[in-house]
Amino acid sequence: MNTKVLYDMSYGVYFAATLDGDKKVGCVANTAFQITAEPVRIGVSVNKNNYTEDCIRKSGYFTLTIASEETPIEVIGKFGFYSARDIDKFENVAFKTTDGGYPVIDEKCCSYLLCKVEAEVDCD
Repeated sequence: MNTKVLYDMSYGVYFAATLDGDKKVGCVANTAFQITAEPVRIGVSVNKNNYTEDCIRKSGYFTLTIASEETPIEVIGKFGFYSARDIDKFENVAFKTTDGGYPVIDEKCCSYLLCKVEAEVDCD
C-alpha cells in the first residue's frame, strides 16, 4: 500500500480539553466525527500516551473545540507539540469555560461541544 494516500484524506483540527483537578489541560485531536444525531454521539481519537487522555479518562468530561482556518498556527503548535505536564498550554491563549469549568479554546475557532465519555475503544 502506498501510505502517501493518507495525505489526501481530509480532516479538521480539534482541541480536546479537560481538567486535572483545577488545572486546565488540552491537546490536538486529529479525528472527530459524528456517530449519531439522535441521541447526539461523536467519536474522538486522542493518543492514549497523552497526559490529556489520562485526564479525560479520570474526569469523564471534555470539551471539543473545532478550529477554523483562522486559528493561529502558534496555538495549534502549542497544543499539538507540548505536554500540559510541562507547560500551561492556556497561558496567553484566549479561552472561556463551560458551566462545569471545562476550558474552551477561543482563538478564532468555529464552535465547541461539551462531551461526556460514554465508551472507550482501544485501537492499539
